Amino acid sequence: MATWHFADTAYNPENITLPISTRVPGEDVMWALQGCMETFSSVAKNPASSPWIWSFQLRALIHFVGDVHQPLHNGQLFDHQFPNGDEGGNLFIMQTPLQNLHFIWDSAGGLYQVEPPLSTAQANELSKNATELMQLHPRDSLQTELSKGLNFTAWHDEAFNLMATVAYAGVQYNTVPTAEYLNTVQSVSKRQLALAGYRLADALNTVMSNGNVPTAPVGGNTTLVALSIIIAVLAVAGVALTALLLREKRKRTLKSPNLKTNEERPLMP
Repeated sequence: MATWHFADTAYNPENITLPISTRVPGEDVMWALQGCMETFSSVAKNPASSPWIWSFQLRALIHFVGDVHQPLHNGQLFDHQFPNGDEGGNLFIMQTPLQNLHFIWDSAGGLYQVEPPLSTAQANELSKNATELMQLHPRDSLQTELSKGLNFTAWHDEAFNLMATVAYAGVQYNTVPTAEYLNTVQSVSKRQLALAGYRLADALNTVMSNGNVPTAPVGGNTTLVALSIIIAVLAVAGVALTALLLREKRKRTLKSPNLKTNEERPLMP
């Protein structure tokens, strides 16, 4: 499952010769999201499906929707300094308590750094924050993106573009990030959080419409609930996930030239 949290698309601004990944092709965050939805569809046709399957897939879906909207989960930088890639910014060291570029984005520029378990006050604050994000970025303002539906490749392409044009812009390796850069990270992250929340709500509504869903009423505004979940995932799991990625080094072994660029990546059906 280590590779299911990100996509390995190469950002290669210097057009260097790229190595080839030896991991199983295709087992990335887009593949994982598609697998979640296909599993939901399959088990929904079987009234005897185990609630455990639903629970596992729901947890996975929530987590992966959050992952794919974090720009640095959608590729990695290749240049003269990182000829084997910077592992989604994990190797891009920054002079900040957040340590590296990946964690700066995982924490939305330092906005979300709480660790589990959440107190009642922290949970309430996240719910309040979700409401504020919906007001800042109402669904109508994101119709262009939301019109793409559950096209996970399109989601990835959007975030990859943010990675290439925003995440690596105006920042230098092993330096202190400027206040302007952190403000940009926070602004972009808030929009991505809202977009992820709306899309998670759409995905959950699709799942619920398939029938034979175990009884576990969410109640209230599905989008608000979804956005609250996404924020909690990125705020709480971001810390643990980054530590996991650093510890595992994403289990990559990179050797020789053939890593697909964003333009060369085949679209999922």
